[in-house]
Amino acid sequence: MQARADESARLIEWGFREFASYTLYRGGETIEQVPVWLGEQDMVPVTVPQNLSVTMARSDRPGMKVSLVSNAPVAAPIRKGDTVGKLVISAPGFPGKEVPVVAAQDVPKAGMFGRAFAAAKYLVFGNSL
Repeated sequence: MQARADESARLIEWGFREFASYTLYRGGETIEQVPVWLGEQDMVPVTVPQNLSVTMARSDRPGMKVSLVSNAPVAAPIRKGDTVGKLVISAPGFPGKEVPVVAAQDVPKAGMFGRAFAAAKYLVFGNSL
């Protein structure tokens, strides 16, 4: 009985020593701005709906990469809470994780003159936002 209890305690101590939980973003915190096509604003802030934490080996933390993947520009209208992309979290010994990101505010469709101006700008300058 004592040997099993000692081995269990040793295993738990190893887990706490070798692994840690890292908070990457808080829910509602702006992560980045994503371009908007034909909206009243050119950019929309994106966020995660809930706190985003990952648990990984402490030795894997220095190699962790977090990247935002979206189909930018996102077509207006956009409502707060609409999914506009995803965060891809990777590290050498970590299996990886994908988390959806959502619009942090509404972006209505541009008016008639705004859309005409955007179309003319696209025709003259090409795909540069």
